[in-house]
Amino acid sequence: MVNGDGACPPGSAPLSPAIAAAFVPQICSMLGDWYIVRLADGAAIDGPGYGCNIRPREVNPLGQTLCAR
Repeated sequence: MVNGDGACPPGSAPLSPAIAAAFVPQICSMLGDWYIVRLADGAAIDGPGYGCNIRPREVNPLGQTLCAR
């Protein structure tokens, strides 16, 4: 996870919602209660306080992005 909305370090990219869906428990355990973190294609995943749901489309700017190599 990196700071910034959609910005990943060179050699990595935002994690796809499909891959995130396969790892929701693991990802959710890394997030703060009230985090909402950017995924690829404008999607996002919520922290435990929101129920660890994947949002197919999040139009608001977010503070972090979940990146993968």
